[in-house]
Formats: sequence, C-alpha cells, structure tokens
Amino acid sequence: MTQAQLQESTTVLIVRDRDPLLVETSILTADSPVFRFILEECAFEEEDLTDFSAEAVEVFLTLLRDKKMVDIEENLFREVNKMGVAFKIDWLMLDCLHWIKMKIVTVSNEAEKTFVFNESYYVLQRLEKDEYMNMFVSEFGGSDSNTFISRYLKDFDNLETEMLYPLLQLTGTNYTVILDTLTQSVANNQGLTKNTMLVLQ
Repeated sequence: MTQAQLQESTTVLIVRDRDPLLVETSILTADSPVFRFILEECAFEEEDLTDFSAEAVEVFLTLLRDKKMVDIEENLFREVNKMGVAFKIDWLMLDCLHWIKMKIVTVSNEAEKTFVFNESYYVLQRLEKDEYMNMFVSEFGGSDSNTFISRYLKDFDNLETEMLYPLLQLTGTNYTVILDTLTQSVANNQGLTKNTMLVLQ
C-alpha cells in the first residue's frame, strides 16, 4: 500500500456495545508497528477492540490524533495504558508512565494512594512492567504506611502471593504490621500457610 493509498484508506474498529467506528488507517499505523502489520502487511480492513470499553477506545483515538497525553479520567487509564502496550505505541507508553508518576507524587489521601498502587500492581502482573511499582515503593516505602498495608493484609492467607512482595518492600524496616499479621495467621490456622512460609523465608 502506497503512502497516498494509506492516507485515503479507512479501518473499521469493532467496539463494545456501539456501532463500529470508521477511522483513518494512517492514524492507527503512524506510531504502532502492530497496527502496521495488521492493516498494511496483512491488509485487514477491520480490528476487533471489544476487549476495551467504547469510551476508552474513543479516548485512545483522540490521543493518537493529538499525539499527546491529557489528564484522562482515572477509570479509563488502565485500558488506555493497556492499548498503548498492546499496540506498542512508544510515546503513549512513556506518557502513561509520566501520568502515573504525577499521580504518585501528588497523592493526598488514601483513595488516591490505593488507586496508584492498584494500577502499579496491575501493570506489574498483567503487563509485566515494574517501573510503576518501583516508583510507588520509592515514594512510599519506609513511610508510615501501616494503615495502608494493613487493609491489603486483612485477608492475608488468601492474598495473591505476588502482591506480598511490594507490600513487604513498603514496610521497609518497620516490621510491626507484618509480625502482627503473621501472629494472627498462625493463631487462625493449624500450621503455616503458603503466604506465612513465604514471608518467613
């Protein structure tokens, strides 16, 4: 496909719970090697984006057109970030990293702290990128995070093992909340649970 043909072509995006969107192909392919492979090399004329909400797709397309991140709604960030990773859009991945960094350094309450921790953990586990969690731990590790950590440790024995690592990093040298949790776990169970054994290693 020539550049002129690419500029004139359109792609149908199948979105969830709405009519399909007709988008200029060049908007999708400009910064995404994944879209270029699908739409240029494989010559597909449509792409299924029903894994994402229609609202997130619309924000994603706006970002691709403007080529810059805006202060998007928090409930859409995860999907937009995931699309940036899935379609390998370098500038969007970097802008998402900067976006979450600003959220981390401007945290003013427990709700905001919980949001950035949950997003950092999601990126760590699902997108296999540790930069977000490293920034979070760097900002809050060793600080008075006992109340925050305790909320996640309430169901310690059923907590995802992978979540224990960042929580342990956050405690720093303040082991009180961990010791209290282990004591409670041992008292409630006959023997040591998997998570208890992991912490004791």
